[in-house]
Amino acid sequence: MDFYTGLVAKVNEKDQDYDAYIADITSDAPSKGAKLDELAEKASASAENISETLASVKVPDLGERTDAFKSSIQSLSDAFAEKAAAIKANPGDTKVAEKADASLQAASDKLSAALQNIGLAGSNIMNDITS
Repeated sequence: MDFYTGLVAKVNEKDQDYDAYIADITSDAPSKGAKLDELAEKASASAENISETLASVKVPDLGERTDAFKSSIQSLSDAFAEKAAAIKANPGDTKVAEKADASLQAASDKLSAALQNIGLAGSNIMNDITS
């Protein structure tokens, strides 16, 4: 479980701008114009940094389950890269980002299954990184 909490901490070190953007565009009065562009630029860079951080994570030896963890973390990294590209290409467009959101949730589900396969409680990393 230390590995998982460390993973969450690594993401949380990089996701402040991403979280601020998501909070803004989903608020009752989302930013527009230059302010939105600034938030989107920072959020895209933040999501890309998260992707790079996840891609460089060293998974401990978990025997035959190591590859499942590596694969789930790579999926999460790829999904954050997809989200970064969606934000950059379409600032403020929540509909365009929904596909990337689905990829993020699928990767989170994959990681949860990997945790359950080693006898731990499954967790939704998307919830854990935003709390």
